[in-house]
Amino acid sequence: MSVVKTEAFVIKGFRYGETSKIITLYSRDYGKFNALIKSTRSIKSKTSGVFDNLNYISLVFNRKENRDLQFVSKGECINSFSKTKSDLDKLNVSYRILELIYNSTHDYDTNEELFDLLNICLSKVNACEKNSGNFLLFFQANLTKLMGIKPDLVSDNPIINGKVLNGKTETFNPSNALKLNRKQYSIVNSLFERDADFNGNVVMGEEEVERLENIFDIYLSRHLEKFGYLKTKKIFYELKN
Repeated sequence: MSVVKTEAFVIKGFRYGETSKIITLYSRDYGKFNALIKSTRSIKSKTSGVFDNLNYISLVFNRKENRDLQFVSKGECINSFSKTKSDLDKLNVSYRILELIYNSTHDYDTNEELFDLLNICLSKVNACEKNSGNFLLFFQANLTKLMGIKPDLVSDNPIINGKVLNGKTETFNPSNALKLNRKQYSIVNSLFERDADFNGNVVMGEEEVERLENIFDIYLSRHLEKFGYLKTKKIFYELKN
């Protein structure tokens, strides 16, 4: 056992006993893991609110290998994303990003690039004035790259993909193909070409954004082991309707 310090995002959590809490964290140095925080829900606790969902925190815990539940001894909030938490659309995007992290990673598998991508996207969602859904698309596209399952983009536009034979377009669609119309092809291709400088400025309507998000969700579910059911989308849909 060793006492270690790291930074992490609180993916989700639930009450445990009268004053404690069990949370799932995605950390820079130790990947995803579950942790117990004792007495954090007590009124007098110095860590009250620190371990709320979505928070970006620094923490100290007693690391023990092969333990299902780590014990956190100290925590401080780096960023609570207050603007996101007061905006339903931003909250929807951020929680969906967290759910993708949870479903696409294994316990204790570290990926600093993925951690940085998560930090960038959540920070930009919090700061943006509009088009927060575009950052979910940016995250989904880059998640496929970092997981080693980047799709081959296939367009239904014969000028871009395939050849015309007897009036029909012939294409070869491998198992990792992502079939898109002309506009979707251009947008998704630009997402793969952008880096941390992405500012969310992609010209498309809400329905087009939602269609692309669904396309990526389906693609990820087919190519990642134990991806699981995405609950957040359904919950926020019910809240908004």
